[in-house]
Amino acid sequence: MSILKYIVLSSGLLASQLGQAQKTTDQRPEEAEVLLQKQFIEASREKILGNSNEALARYKEIVEKAPKLSAPYFQMAELYEELKQPEEALKALASCHELAPLEPDYVAAYAKALSKMGKHKEAAELYEELIKNSNEERYFHDWIFYLLRSKDQKTALKVYDRLEKEKGPKADYYLKRHKIYAQMGKDKKALKELEELQKNLPPSAEHYLLLAQYQERLGLEKEARASYKEVLALDPKQADANIAMAEVFRTEGDYPRYLKALEQVFADGGQPPLAKIKVLEPLVNAYLSGNSQIDGPSLQRLAKNILQQHPGYAQASLLYGDLLSQERKYSLAAQAYEEALAQNKNQLPIWGQLMASYNRLQNSQALLKTAQECVSLFPAQALGYYYQGLAQNQLEDYTAAGKSLKRAIERAFDQQQLKAHAQAALGQALAGQKKYAEAEKQFEQARAILPKAPAPMASYCQSLLAQNKSLEEVEKMSASLLKEDAYNPLYLGIAARLAYLKNDFRAAQKEFGKAFDNGGERNPLLQEQYGDLLFKMGDLEGALKAWKKAKELGSVSTILERKIESKSLYE
Repeated sequence: MSILKYIVLSSGLLASQLGQAQKTTDQRPEEAEVLLQKQFIEASREKILGNSNEALARYKEIVEKAPKLSAPYFQMAELYEELKQPEEALKALASCHELAPLEPDYVAAYAKALSKMGKHKEAAELYEELIKNSNEERYFHDWIFYLLRSKDQKTALKVYDRLEKEKGPKADYYLKRHKIYAQMGKDKKALKELEELQKNLPPSAEHYLLLAQYQERLGLEKEARASYKEVLALDPKQADANIAMAEVFRTEGDYPRYLKALEQVFADGGQPPLAKIKVLEPLVNAYLSGNSQIDGPSLQRLAKNILQQHPGYAQASLLYGDLLSQERKYSLAAQAYEEALAQNKNQLPIWGQLMASYNRLQNSQALLKTAQECVSLFPAQALGYYYQGLAQNQLEDYTAAGKSLKRAIERAFDQQQLKAHAQAALGQALAGQKKYAEAEKQFEQARAILPKAPAPMASYCQSLLAQNKSLEEVEKMSASLLKEDAYNPLYLGIAARLAYLKNDFRAAQKEFGKAFDNGGERNPLLQEQYGDLLFKMGDLEGALKAWKKAKELGSVSTILERKIESKSLYE
């Protein structure tokens, strides 16, 4: 406020009081009145300029000349507060109140000053008197404030009852009475206030939520559940009610309703992301383990919601990727794992899932690049070397694959399943180098640990196909692999190569088509074998195109080079 505006308002108040004083006297104090206004303006100016002592002295001169004016006392009280003289300020405000007991500003200031001195009861009494002459609701609330500070809850409750009688029922009255009763430890009366609130006012999700939470606190589980249902009927997206009901549905094993409730909770950006992840993770694990009651698309929506509401959480991206993998959406799963690694590169399980996705897609180049990055970050771990070896097998770089897979086996001494997978892949690499006896030893060791595991079985099939032997055994294993995963491009490629070696070219072409439709077109070995098939079928142009594609995909096969250069088939 500007100095001029303050002075105008202050002098206006003084002029009003002087006018009232003039009505009560027969004298004509025009000159004295002007002089007092001038002094008041000067005092106010000194106050605004920060000259507190000078201003105080001038106000004192005014009250000596006109002791029945309250305005100077009010200004003096403010100055005493500034000068850290609370007792003098209280005296000045007492004079204000004595001269103008119904002036709300004076009552407010005097009550505040009394309360500061610990005289809460006296402060409450000021408002009790004021309300006798002014029935404004705000004064009732001020009265209650000081009653509660003076620990007079009973009177405060009566004031709220009076307010309700005079003003009609309002939510605030019920809620404040509820709070007072709760603080007094009178739980039944506190509960009744919330119940009466529902009966006497239009239904509100917010109020039903308060009732539900209080019922829950008192152990009234059945009643709380009914109230939470009322909340959701009024506001289906209310997060707290959904959280409460979600827990009920979970304990009852009602997963569809549980997941529906969770979707509303997860949509609330205010809910902590780590808490959401903690809820989601066991659900995802149960779903991946085969719990048929849990709906995969619902879990995907929950995971996606976390990523949208709270970007930057690697665990959420990992869970989302796992769900996509389960739905055979491997390209999208790979993207999710890539996002997870962008957030946290130090999580080996995420690297494993990303490499598994690329391998499932038979994306040899991406698999090799990712495996090399993993090896550089985790040189003591077997996982990166294993997938590096798989990629090198697909690229027909069998010597390099052998080295990578031997490193994987050395590091997987305490991981028997991974060791068996690496041994089977090493068998394939050795077969590619035409070291069939050594390859067979590796397959025997792998099958001793994992006799029916798909990945080692696939490696064994490829080894036998490379030797063009035991095709009946391959046919049985191929059928088993396709039963395990009918959309796996590697397994489809094995079926295609088997049909090719049996001279069933039409069947082979059909199986290669399925393999390519499911991602196998990025596997250079499958492209080269497809070229072989087209050559046998008399399509030289198509064969050259497939062989060149295999080379573009990174194949290092010397036989492939000869095929392209000579435009002939070498086997």
